[in-house]
Amino acid sequence: MNDVQLTIVKLADPAETFGKKNLTLETLTNQCQSAGFQDLSAALAESLSEFRLRCQKIKDRRHKDIAHFDLAVQLSNKAEVFPGTSRQEIEDALTALRKFMNTIYGHFENTTMGYEHFSMLSDGNTLIFRLTEALRYEELKNPRSCKTTFHAYT
Repeated sequence: MNDVQLTIVKLADPAETFGKKNLTLETLTNQCQSAGFQDLSAALAESLSEFRLRCQKIKDRRHKDIAHFDLAVQLSNKAEVFPGTSRQEIEDALTALRKFMNTIYGHFENTTMGYEHFSMLSDGNTLIFRLTEALRYEELKNPRSCKTTFHAYT
């Protein structure tokens, strides 16, 4: 659960910290503005604010307990001072993230994506393996139509 929280809250970080650029939703928002997509950038900024609001407890937890050890938190009864995350808290953050992503997708594709319907039961290597199998199947089924070869790395 800590990895889930860390991954989600990293996206809410500023575009730059300590003079170093970060790959975050704010960076994407700024890039849209720089590219001249003013309306999109404004909509993304609003969605980003909502996402950050939904991530605030997770961010506090990251700073005081998960990624950094706040002395007062570590020396106290952590369950009282800092209750753990809930499924609802994570789902609220993911819902706000989906809204952000659909703002972009909707702008360019004039539709939405059902991000909530995707789930991986294993890791990226398994996904690559399955894609390789699917491509090989297509090659066997119709060898003349496949012009590219997908090389998986392991």
